Amino acid sequence: MVNFLLTPFKWIFYLLVSIKNYCYHIGLCKKYSFDIPIISIGNIAFGGTGKTPMVIHLCEQLKAEGYNPAIISRGYKRQSSGLVVVNNGENTVAKVADAGDEPYLMSTKLGNVPIVVSKKREQAVEHVINNFKNVNVILLDDGFQYRKLHRNVDIVLLNGNECSTILRESKNSLKRADIVLTVDKKYAISEFKNGNLTPAKPTESVYAFCGIANPNSFFDFLKAENVELRWSSIFKDHHDYSDKSMATLKNAINQSGSNSIITTEKDLVKLSPDFLKQYKVYIVTLSIALKDNTLYNQIIKGIKNS
Repeated sequence: MVNFLLTPFKWIFYLLVSIKNYCYHIGLCKKYSFDIPIISIGNIAFGGTGKTPMVIHLCEQLKAEGYNPAIISRGYKRQSSGLVVVNNGENTVAKVADAGDEPYLMSTKLGNVPIVVSKKREQAVEHVINNFKNVNVILLDDGFQYRKLHRNVDIVLLNGNECSTILRESKNSLKRADIVLTVDKKYAISEFKNGNLTPAKPTESVYAFCGIANPNSFFDFLKAENVELRWSSIFKDHHDYSDKSMATLKNAINQSGSNSIITTEKDLVKLSPDFLKQYKVYIVTLSIALKDNTLYNQIIKGIKNS
């Protein structure tokens, strides 16, 4: 019923997006181009397609091929403004609140890949070019709708539910993508202790919570792994674990009687050490599995043809 009532607004929204895209297509709107290959990883759904693990995965693959990648992102839901360097090519140098949870997570997992966030992605590219001379390819995180920036390879990830939900733009827009695919996601459970993740499953009931775009994927995995839940909480995607929010969460965990908690890597980076040390902590990690080298071959071809 709700989807039916929203249908007129959905088509008005799609019309406005189509007009914007057409203006870029005919050159009425300015597009920025740079002498460095740019690979965009995006989607047409509102989250939950695996963009962040795909960016991490492609960075690792490009490094293995001898490239020196950098990542630029908007840094959605960050508390800072303007341009922020999240990783200087050696270490993470920004706080998670200033970076945004996904750029910060990418930085902690990749370690030495330059990462810059800015609402104006062309400014981030300029900063990378001017300050990281060895970078020879840029990954644009969540860039499919950012038409201002020319890219050499446009990758769009699907989640399989594009026919039953409101999208960021209509499925017709997939025609402008170079690669469209649904990725196989690999979940695993690790214990988080002393800053390290060690593969291990809970042996007692746990309190589960997450603030991600698709919480069902998190809880479905826990169910499939026979993880016993004492209680659970679901927050909005990019949830801000403020002092007030943390106090409420701690009270709920303590009332449940559980000494163990389980959450996601994306949530983990926003949790304070003082909170984490009170419990036995388990983390659900997410990685990407690709069936063959077709994607890599298309990307490398796009880079070399740029």
